[in-house]
Amino acid sequence: MLFAHPQDIRSFLLYCGLIRYICEKTPSKTPAVFFVESHFAKFAIRMYRDLIREGVMEVVPIEGMTPNVLFQKLMSGYRTDSTRYLFGVFDKFRVANDDNKNRHASLPETYEPYKAYGYSREIMYEYFFFERDSDIEESVLNQIKMVARSKYGLFSSTDTVLPSIRGAHTISVGLDRMFGSKKMLDSLVLFDKSSHVYLIPGDSYTLFVFLASMKFELFKFKRIALLCNGLEDLDVNWYLQNANTNHWKKMYDSHIVPEPSSTE
Repeated sequence: MLFAHPQDIRSFLLYCGLIRYICEKTPSKTPAVFFVESHFAKFAIRMYRDLIREGVMEVVPIEGMTPNVLFQKLMSGYRTDSTRYLFGVFDKFRVANDDNKNRHASLPETYEPYKAYGYSREIMYEYFFFERDSDIEESVLNQIKMVARSKYGLFSSTDTVLPSIRGAHTISVGLDRMFGSKKMLDSLVLFDKSSHVYLIPGDSYTLFVFLASMKFELFKFKRIALLCNGLEDLDVNWYLQNANTNHWKKMYDSHIVPEPSSTE
């Protein structure tokens, strides 16, 4: 069983639930092979380390993973594997009788992958998961405690927030600067410890918070603001007890845009 999807952080987040769902519903005697661009290998291994440990999946890094390079990889070592869950620009390498072969060619520039490939979006919410690492989280908290105890604000994208909003907090933590994208999973512990969380529509961290909030108990009566053009366009108290309601799903439709079809 083979997997490949567009190679950007948003896609890793979006397809996580789908890959886990397929692995659960389509068990294999041999580990599923997940092809990833080499510089995303550590992120993929971190995201799926439970499946890797259980022998359900192996991550295969590919340097410069363009469609042509992946095709060469398939022909050189995976020609006989006909169970191909290949998405985005890679779906043209599915087997001939697969209804989703070349699906990407008819999709718009941006698209919602679950709808595009005939899956329920509920899978994205219900199956999103990664193992939290207590050692890493303790290290992150110790790093924060050097400059702040509990009164700090989290910003998903520092540069897009007005200084007047950042200045309202003694300590402002920009997740994009502190963690980048490839260490995003390590930031989860800070959401439960911060005083305020500010998210940017369309930002990868906003998508991460959205998905993680459906799986983990992140927010306990905490103020979360969605910022548009640096201003508080939407200011809602999202409480833990309604984190799994349609409120989140409506927010996804309105403020978290589908991932780009590009593999860059």
